[in-house]
Amino acid sequence: MGCHKMENLVSVATVQSLVHVKSMTVGYCHKLTEIVRTEGDGTQDPIIFSSLRYLKLVGLIRLACLCSGNFTFDFPYLEELIVENYPKLEIFSKTPKTPRLVQVQGGKLWKLEGDLNATIKRMYTVKVGFIGLMNLSLSEFPELIQNWHTKSLQILDFRDLLRLDICNCNSLGYLLTLSMVRSLVQPDHLEVKHSTRMDAVIMEEGSENKIILPYLSQIILESCSDLTSFYVGSCTFQCELLTRFEVLNCPKMATFASTFPRKLEKEDPQAFFSNKVISFLMKTFCSKFKQL
Repeated sequence: MGCHKMENLVSVATVQSLVHVKSMTVGYCHKLTEIVRTEGDGTQDPIIFSSLRYLKLVGLIRLACLCSGNFTFDFPYLEELIVENYPKLEIFSKTPKTPRLVQVQGGKLWKLEGDLNATIKRMYTVKVGFIGLMNLSLSEFPELIQNWHTKSLQILDFRDLLRLDICNCNSLGYLLTLSMVRSLVQPDHLEVKHSTRMDAVIMEEGSENKIILPYLSQIILESCSDLTSFYVGSCTFQCELLTRFEVLNCPKMATFASTFPRKLEKEDPQAFFSNKVISFLMKTFCSKFKQL
């Protein structure tokens, strides 16, 4: 633990001598790039951790894999694997064999699907795969949907996200809380479609007084049968650059916000929209009224 000068932990020969080791924890070694050092003799015999039952890897910010060599790693008795805080770990090893391992713990329990590498890859994608991402279609990531409103979402980084598309997310009653909105710094396009259980896009929680989406210019809501409003809450909510607001086939949609800001003495829509959007909404409502 905390060996900051080590780039690897053991040699292949050392592993073969660890025949009685049942538990291993490696943590907070900031220069560690691999656990088992690649040997230069060209041999590719299987590397066997013959008694290891518990392995924990935590806080290894440079760890890319267990070993960079082309070795088969065999963990015949490994039953518990914990990996946490691993921003560069994309694969475990070239060909891992873990016949007794059924799940991996990393923020939550991940059921082993395929081999261990496939599971590590899924964890990596959900954990850090959104750094630098500019467009996100949530329906493409079922694991992310399942944990969308849990604390595990805090590990994600959406600082560069410009567009958020939601489609067929029928398990979500709402999309965002105000605390989640604060992490969405730059989006200019938000689209929600065919999410039948959603009754609001943004739901207030906590004691925030003001929330701003400074660059949001387009909102499209389509075929959300239970949607009643875009925002539910009472804090001051601003999206002053909004120029396009489309609502299609949302029969219960009655208001943009269920309540107006508590700090406003009058219901002032300019706190929410630019003049272009107010004009657009008035034309839309008048057009619908004439059709009645």
